[in-house]
Amino acid sequence: MPDVDLIVRDGRARHPQVSVLSNGMPAALSDYTTTRSINGSNVAGFVDPTAVHRLLAGGGSLHLTDLQSVHDGVGALCDTLTDRVGRPFSAMAFLSPPGRSAFVLHRDPLHVVVLQTSGTKTWELHRPVAGPDHGPLPTNSLAAPDRYVTLEAGDALYVPPGWPHWATSSDRWSLHLSIVTSPLRVRQVLGPVLGHVLNTLTDEVPAGWCNAVEDGADILRAASGTVADRLASTDWETVLRDAATR
Repeated sequence: MPDVDLIVRDGRARHPQVSVLSNGMPAALSDYTTTRSINGSNVAGFVDPTAVHRLLAGGGSLHLTDLQSVHDGVGALCDTLTDRVGRPFSAMAFLSPPGRSAFVLHRDPLHVVVLQTSGTKTWELHRPVAGPDHGPLPTNSLAAPDRYVTLEAGDALYVPPGWPHWATSSDRWSLHLSIVTSPLRVRQVLGPVLGHVLNTLTDEVPAGWCNAVEDGADILRAASGTVADRLASTDWETVLRDAATR
């Protein structure tokens, strides 16, 4: 937790890299940020450490984002994961007081690896339901939790994309890291390749083709064959490597 305090007191910290949550929702920025004059321009969002500590003492939670860019150890961990998995990883931290939850029940469109660094936190996990894969959910909109998992310092937990969840601290302050990466979808890989292949098809479709179903089907079948042939000759290793870095 000393590292967290150093980030908040650094003087350069700004929202949204540092934010405060109250009752599972974002606190008003006016409650803990200030505006400074820099080279004659007013710049908003600078964190007021005194105000942050006051909100935390009143039951608020602290949320740090982009942690890999300001903490050497976390940055090294994200770099290692990125090299091994082939997807970019980032990190955030959540500091919550005893008996509190940083967020309401919600779901994320990300792969989330939770690392408990201090204190204890109990996670409530639900299986995915229909609807968007991100955002808050009413607690009465879901069936009974699929499982409860209690993490102590040194424990880890994987939360798949779209799984509703929330976490509550035990009887002491709790700090955990969330190491996240976005899923690589098939459409992300195929989309650019198909677009490139389709742009190379210059054959003209005869007028009235849509009125002659058999002729239209033959035309589309031939075009599909051409697309399939060109996809078969694609350097997929290069395609996958490029897609993984996006």
